[in-house]
Amino acid sequence: SKKKKKKKKKKRKKKKKKKKKKKKKKKKKKKKKKKKKKKMKKRDFTSSEEELVKRLKRIDEAMEMKKYAEAVKEKSENESAGIK
Repeated sequence: SKKKKKKKKKKRKKKKKKKKKKKKKKKKKKKKKKKKKKKMKKRDFTSSEEELVKRLKRIDEAMEMKKYAEAVKEKSENESAGIK
């Protein structure tokens, strides 16, 4: 019976070690997540005038393309209505 008791003790110790390892892994993951959040906070979103102008130009171009696409669509709809 002494051997059985020793085996049980060893099993219990192994289980405890496994649990500790799992906890450590979880803690590491949490730390990594926190670091990522901190990095995101540190990023500087202030941009120069040139970048802002470029962005505005891009937006203007997109708006023009959208208007053009709508005009073409309307024109094709009108033509198809005229044929019918």
